[in-house]
Amino acid sequence: MGVAIASAFAATQPGRIGQLVLLAPAGMEIVSGKLVKFIVGTPIIGDWLMLAFYPNELRKGIQAERKLPAHVPRISDQQERKLRHRGFVPAVLSSLRGLLGKSQQEEHNAIHHAGLPVLAI
Repeated sequence: MGVAIASAFAATQPGRIGQLVLLAPAGMEIVSGKLVKFIVGTPIIGDWLMLAFYPNELRKGIQAERKLPAHVPRISDQQERKLRHRGFVPAVLSSLRGLLGKSQQEEHNAIHHAGLPVLAI
């Protein structure tokens, strides 16, 4: 999720950045859907729903990608291990309620217009 923070910083302070590397950027697309909007917009109940449903949904996505070629050995296993960290799911929800809750197109346009070299992986 650090890409969203780095992009926001680079957009407002392009003179302080020599180049920007965006590794596995989240926030390129707004996550939508009724349940997601409810979870993001409803404290307490939304927090509970996120803890109840997000881990399974993430596991399904990881399983769907498990057999795809990857340059990072056992990346799927590494992604699943993140779910064991107590603060991971609340951190994802916090990001969805914060920087990832809006499009970053404005920031990306500012970075482009500043002529900042960007490598997105």
